[in-house]
Amino acid sequence: MLRNTCAFLQIPVFYLYVLSVCYSDFKLKPKYLIHLLPFLIANIALLPRFYTVDTASKKLYLENNAGTHINSKLKLVSDIISEEKNNNSEAVNENVHNEELLKLKKLMTEEKPFLNPSLTIQDISKELQIPVCQLSIICNNRVKKWGIIILLNQRNSKMRQNLLNEIYDKVLK
Repeated sequence: MLRNTCAFLQIPVFYLYVLSVCYSDFKLKPKYLIHLLPFLIANIALLPRFYTVDTASKKLYLENNAGTHINSKLKLVSDIISEEKNNNSEAVNENVHNEELLKLKKLMTEEKPFLNPSLTIQDISKELQIPVCQLSIICNNRVKKWGIIILLNQRNSKMRQNLLNEIYDKVLK
């Protein structure tokens, strides 16, 4: 995350470099420290929500915010983790995840949405009425594959099956 916030330093550093190249008597003065404000503000804002939490929280935060689209319905990582810690009904969560996984498998076998070349995990989440981040977590943690890999495997299996059927039909004729 610090790597991302370093972008706030690039333009000020470049500006100071240009000043040093243009003026032979250039000296770094305290007034130039004002250019560090965006970097400092961004890191101070991230301090309570990212830098001071444990690694599991950071991983969930990065999973939830990995996409380019921001979903305002997503919960904060700290809220999700506190809910999980306070919630003793892990068996209920297990059943919910199992049900959602079964819905996903049923959708893939019956409706074969993977045959659509422009299909995304967002489309599948809409079809299953599951939030995208939850579907992604199910795919990553339960199936142990990324959502796109699951789609590619399904497409690959269907293509192999079609090729084998075609070869089998030719052999029988």
